[in-house]
Amino acid sequence: MRFVVYNNTNKQIKASSRGDNVEVINGCNDGIYHCLVDLLHDSFKERLDQNLNFDCASFNMDDLKRATNNGVIIATYQDALLVGMCYLLLKSIGRWQYGCHEYLAVSPKVKRDGIATSMQTVMVEIAKGMGLKMLTSSTATTADSSVKWHIKNGFIPFRVSKHGGKTYTSYHFFKPISHNLLLLVIKLLSPVTLRLSKMILK
Repeated sequence: MRFVVYNNTNKQIKASSRGDNVEVINGCNDGIYHCLVDLLHDSFKERLDQNLNFDCASFNMDDLKRATNNGVIIATYQDALLVGMCYLLLKSIGRWQYGCHEYLAVSPKVKRDGIATSMQTVMVEIAKGMGLKMLTSSTATTADSSVKWHIKNGFIPFRVSKHGGKTYTSYHFFKPISHNLLLLVIKLLSPVTLRLSKMILK
């Protein structure tokens, strides 16, 4: 298994944040985007069957280009076959920079093989190398496998929301990747967050 990081930002990705099986390429061409869109459609068909209408499930190539023009695409290959992707969107609050974990997709042929967790490991190292302090993410409350995956991989739920025009509610998560922020979160973790975590894990 190897990972290719398509860097659509003007930030450099430090060599220390790359593993031996991680290649970094500046930009992403139409041929790759076409394969990524096909992967999204295949991966999210299960969610559509559950009446969970994630926006990316119906992306065309132009949609995906627009949605990924300020971040890093992480693609996973087995031999020459694209089997997984996720996206790190760069965001900021003033000078404080963080990343949003989006568009996690794994080919139905290799689901439950740990590919999503492997991509998350790569994303965390890339994010640290770019100086980001934490990751955020969200998923539908009824997408059980996705919710459990977030908890298993260190994401902490902090609120629930209903999307306008959507047919579902979402859990919102954050994951500290800065040591100092992690210590602060452990110290200040609210009873609301703890109750939400316990409710999800039941």
